[in-house]
Amino acid sequence: MVYEIDMKKTVAITIATIAFVLDQALKIGSTQLQTPIGIYTHTINSGITFGFLPGANVAMVLISVAALALLVYASQQETGLAYFSLALITAGVASNGIDRVVHGGVIDYIRIGTFPIFNIADTVIICGVALLIGLEVEKRFQKSSKSSRSSR
Repeated sequence: MVYEIDMKKTVAITIATIAFVLDQALKIGSTQLQTPIGIYTHTINSGITFGFLPGANVAMVLISVAALALLVYASQQETGLAYFSLALITAGVASNGIDRVVHGGVIDYIRIGTFPIFNIADTVIICGVALLIGLEVEKRFQKSSKSSRSSR
């Protein structure tokens, strides 16, 4: 059996894997810190993004497992930028999910000013979601402009 290689999907998976590995490496490194170095620090967040709902770890593990299953299923239906955005979200959810199971919460390690502490996994999730929203807005805009042209 011969498999055809989809280069766009290969690139998406490669970038998502790099983000996952980098995030996990920085998390491991942050656990060794005695004191913060610049913006690099260490904290464990048992809540959700930006420290909301502290103590929601068990619920978030269950939500993460469900989200991963949904993301893997949805990614099989997508191509191009939509696939890329789903790959980013999957990498972030998987990395934070591992933390929740192993450490009882997500390891956050980037502190910038008074902004809540975050990590690369949070960033790729937000980028993936923003990209999906942008693609949906573009799709609706194109659909809207097509229907307005056809009604003339």
